[in-house]
Amino acid sequence: MYCKIRQAKYEDMNQIFDILFDPRNTRDIWASKTNRNDFVELWSRWLTDRHVYICVNRVNTIIGMLNLRQEIHEKRKHVGVIGPVVVRHEFKRKGVATKLLKFAIEKSKEAGIKRLEARMSVDNAAVIALFQKNGFMEEGVQKKALRRIGETEFVDLVMMVRFFQ
Repeated sequence: MYCKIRQAKYEDMNQIFDILFDPRNTRDIWASKTNRNDFVELWSRWLTDRHVYICVNRVNTIIGMLNLRQEIHEKRKHVGVIGPVVVRHEFKRKGVATKLLKFAIEKSKEAGIKRLEARMSVDNAAVIALFQKNGFMEEGVQKKALRRIGETEFVDLVMMVRFFQ
């Protein structure tokens, strides 16, 4: 599957919003800005304090996205954080998330990151397997750490980590 990865730009916001808040793509978005007008503020912040990488197909449609940020506190500058990784439902199981994750791993190494973290819901077996296949190990579980948009129950999150030399 053709997938060109590039850094997101402000004008990608509408397509990113559509990916993030379509429940066919993911249920585990943590953002509370669930309408397009409110999302503008969140999107602007994401573009300044992290790297948002997107995968576009041949007709320039965004088919997947991944956030990667490096911690800014002096004692945690060696830590990178991935999340979310989201792929349009019609492009799932075609290697898009794998390409995005491998890209983020290489960018992390280039930035001198020594510890790369990600959290995902315990019932998201596909994402857990994706991270394990790419060298991440489970570090622990955060109990009742996330309430999905539109739901009242809390879910547990798995903390995954990968270390670099």
